[in-house]
Amino acid sequence: MTLFSDSLSGGIWTIMPEFTVPNGAATAWESESNGFMTGTEGVASYRLSNCHNPAQNLKFANFHWNDPYYGSNSYDNAGTSAGVHIARSGGSGNNAIVTWVVTTS
Repeated sequence: MTLFSDSLSGGIWTIMPEFTVPNGAATAWESESNGFMTGTEGVASYRLSNCHNPAQNLKFANFHWNDPYYGSNSYDNAGTSAGVHIARSGGSGNNAIVTWVVTTS
């Protein structure tokens, strides 16, 4: 996957998303609050490349998170292309750790 865009609407990057994530590899990024009584919210969008099935190339995998100062964390994959499946685990509490696994059909 190749990073298409990333942005934070709240917080700061502690670790920026990697530009390229090879098939079968893992990567990590991190954002955190940037002030008193704030949280973090952001999105990272990747474009698939070098897929085993060439029909999956150029599709998108989108990752959105919202970890507010007060209230429940939320996550979604809005804008992810059809045929791209994202499974998520984790993500509760402050200092949340989330694992997303991307597969294609």
